[in-house]
Amino acid sequence: MTIVVSRECTADDIRLLRQFSCCGNKEEPKEYEIDPQRYIRGLKESDFDEKVTKTILTTAQSEKIFAFAEYGYIEESDTYAISWIARSSDCSGNGLGASILLIVLDDISVDSFWHNRSHQVLTQIDPRNEASIRMFENAGFEDGGVDSTDQQYHIWHRTICPHGKNREQTQFIIPKSLMKR
Repeated sequence: MTIVVSRECTADDIRLLRQFSCCGNKEEPKEYEIDPQRYIRGLKESDFDEKVTKTILTTAQSEKIFAFAEYGYIEESDTYAISWIARSSDCSGNGLGASILLIVLDDISVDSFWHNRSHQVLTQIDPRNEASIRMFENAGFEDGGVDSTDQQYHIWHRTICPHGKNREQTQFIIPKSLMKR
């Protein structure tokens, strides 16, 4: 069994982020598969500021990152944006991508409540990325159509229900038999 916990990602995690692989050893990964990995592996210490939140699912001893999310509030448009959601390629099918998305939505709901901010959450999805589309649809997002500023993506959106209760640290137990080698 592997115990996986959620926590904020910090500059101290850069070494683990460099090892993160969300497209595995595919000979020719699709661009939408490699983009998050390229971004995550390229993070520098200066990229960890207070305007953007980074959350990870990792082992209790912080030995490996299983999923990564980056999100924040955009003051100019009074919306929340989820920039990146990625899960490790060696644990696909375990629901960790969906789990980190629900954790992100919960964090946004708390932030919206305490700061009296928008209830709207947006993200961009490449329309060829069927797994992301299913995951966001299952979390209540709707396709808002082609992004007018970047037409290779669609804007997906949903309304959250703000609440003031901070969540406890989330833990998951994953049987080793479900982990790909």
